[in-house]
Amino acid sequence: MARYDRIAPLPAPTRDRAFPAWLVLRDLEGRDRDVELARRVRLRFLALRPVRRLIRPGVDAVTAESFDRQIEGVREELGHLGARDPERVRLARFLHQIRKRTPLAVTTAALDMGEVIEAAGHPYGAEEFYRTALELADAHDLTPERVVAGRLLGRVYRKRAKWDEAVRAYRAASELALGLEGTEQWGRSMDGLAAAYREQGRTDDARRVYREMLTRGRERDDEPLTSMALIGLCLTEVEAGDYERAVEHGWAAFAHARDGEGRSAVLRGLGLAFAGVGLYRAAERCHQIVAERAADAETRVQALLDLARVAAHAGRPDVARERLREAVGAADRDASGALLGQADELLAELERGAAGEAVAGPAVRATGESTRRIAAEIEALGTALVPASG
Repeated sequence: MARYDRIAPLPAPTRDRAFPAWLVLRDLEGRDRDVELARRVRLRFLALRPVRRLIRPGVDAVTAESFDRQIEGVREELGHLGARDPERVRLARFLHQIRKRTPLAVTTAALDMGEVIEAAGHPYGAEEFYRTALELADAHDLTPERVVAGRLLGRVYRKRAKWDEAVRAYRAASELALGLEGTEQWGRSMDGLAAAYREQGRTDDARRVYREMLTRGRERDDEPLTSMALIGLCLTEVEAGDYERAVEHGWAAFAHARDGEGRSAVLRGLGLAFAGVGLYRAAERCHQIVAERAADAETRVQALLDLARVAAHAGRPDVARERLREAVGAADRDASGALLGQADELLAELERGAAGEAVAGPAVRATGESTRRIAAEIEALGTALVPASG
């Protein structure tokens, strides 16, 4: 009798060697017995198939009758999800939007649905929706949508540590974005490129990109772009271990950040920098404000984990465990898998500490007067001064 448990798994085929939209199904890898996920993945696959039909022959080559019939077939399948399931609502909206059959409507629908799937923690499905949107945008010369699709692809590749693909996607998006009015999409694409470098430990490359952003932001008196660049420089210096310079960049970014998302990002960078020099009260205040004002679960979970780590390094294991429990309680196991991994690692550190082994933390360093002054201002900062993100 054959021993099926000894059969080596077949490698997944490349996207161009498989049937259209198959990449959506790869989110089931290793989870093929998850019935709930299988329902979602199947519906995503079915929902994208009509869009894939429009790419090669073109919108006009597919009759409206045939297209509508296929959409209705998918709509009937939505009953497999609960009536109040958020994804059922988003899929219904997606089907309604693609029924318009205009290139812009269909491309935008694919981008929106890709972000829904990415937020659920399913990168292959997100990648397929983004790549479909990019193909449509390329075919119909929709430059703004080409930029967004490329940038979102870069983000998905970063999450999967596919660094070469991420860098190519971000570079392509940033070059295209130079032809658009304004700097928002160029800045976000460049920020993604620099983050891809930073996450690989290529700090010099990351600094170069952020400095290019900073120069353009200052030349144009563009506060959002300037803030984005300074936040990136702050995080880069944290990872390079130059915490005082990180504080300098972070405090400058705080003055430029106007929205909640930007303020949360810079406060996290400052919190990491203060923790790096052992100024734990200021670090705790930064992460506490982010946790209190977070508009989404993932930001809150990360802030609670940061608070737990600060407490552990400051020698307060009970507080650290309490923050960990809060973080795990707030986490969605699909969307926050990486964050839950951080929680497990920190819990293991705390358990070793309970057994007599000290929790490893940064050595307390001598700090300059400017860093201490900024820390004092942060400690006194009121939550009301930081708007909720979102």
